Formats: sequence, structure tokens, C-alpha cells
Amino acid sequence: MFPSSTDEAVESSTSHEPEPSSTDTPVMPSTIRTVLVCGASVRSLAESLLSIGCRPLCIDFFGDRDLRHSLDLNGGQFLGTIKSFRELPERIADVPADVPLVWGGGLENEPDILEQISVQRRICGVSPDFVRRV
Repeated sequence: MFPSSTDEAVESSTSHEPEPSSTDTPVMPSTIRTVLVCGASVRSLAESLLSIGCRPLCIDFFGDRDLRHSLDLNGGQFLGTIKSFRELPERIADVPADVPLVWGGGLENEPDILEQISVQRRICGVSPDFVRRV
């Protein structure tokens, strides 16, 4: 039988480094990155971004209370609801063009809208062309 890394005793289940003590200070990003977050429902995506120190500017179909509360407490902002993704390019026109778009569920069905947005700002994630091919 060949030895494997699971045969070794380790201090952590995910690495060979000791687990941090309860007195260690968490490492936070040195800068806060503002990102535009759009999709049918963006709460979980916005909360993930908040957890890594980003400042999400959110637009979705629901604008639920939990999302708004989380954004208010953590420095994000809810920009409003939309009824159709066709409204999105106009709704984000006032957001500075250097703020990238992180898109969520629903927009994969709208590659033309993603393409239109990509002319004005960087899109993080799958490109409109790849979405079209899939």
C-alpha cells in the first residue's frame, strides 16, 4: 500500500498549518471594491460580496427586506427593483462605468442585455458570447 497525505497527522483539516487561535485578528481586504450586482434575486450574492469586503450596489426583481437590511448594515446599497431585465441598461446608466457588473440568476437568459451592458462596463463572470453559445 502506498502512503497518502491522509495517513499523516495534521493540525487542520484543510492544511498543514495550525488553526488560528481565537485571539488572531481576521485579515480583511485593504480596499473596498464597489461592484454592481444584478439578477432576479441577488441577496445571497450580495451577502457573499459583503463577507469579503466588497460594497455591492444591487438591483433585482424583489428588493426583499433581508437584502435591504443587510446592505444597510454593511455599507452596500439597494438601487431599486426592475420588472424586466430590459430595464437594466437604463437603470445602471448613472453608476460610474468603472464599477464592474457581477450578474446573477436570470441574466443567463438575456445575452443581448449582457452584451449591451458590456459595451459600457466590465462584466465579471461568464461573457455574453459564451452565454449565447451555451
